[in-house]
Amino acid sequence: MDKSERAKLYFGGLPTEMDVRRLRDAFTPKVGTGVTYEEIENVIGARYKSGRFDSVTSAWRRGLMREGFDTARYDGAVRFLTADEVHDECQGGLVRQRRSARRLCIRTEAIDPKALGGRHAKEHELLRLRARRIFDDTARTIKEITPPQTLRIAN
Repeated sequence: MDKSERAKLYFGGLPTEMDVRRLRDAFTPKVGTGVTYEEIENVIGARYKSGRFDSVTSAWRRGLMREGFDTARYDGAVRFLTADEVHDECQGGLVRQRRSARRLCIRTEAIDPKALGGRHAKEHELLRLRARRIFDDTARTIKEITPPQTLRIAN
């Protein structure tokens, strides 16, 4: 089989199902534990920095997520997160959402409504108000769920 025939056969990339199945057979998810990249490399036969490694581990992690196991990449390993760790990850996601909403507010407020035409002119005020509401709600939620910080007095 020449290169062009293989390209047609695997249009969109090599299937990951076989390697994902190998990972499922090799590692039983247990909350609070992890699997090193070295162990994964030995099972699937792909190096850590390769695209193949990324696509296979991403497919494996998506499958684990559907089964109720949240994972994250930490210090050269894929970790099966505890409920507390998942909570912390979600809280970090909320902080990222606030930053993104703030950028959206800045961008929408920088637009001159007089320069807009047609439906954009009609939608702009609503877009600006909704972006501001998303930012305010996210910031308020973060403030409500974040414990108060203790003050440290410098000597």
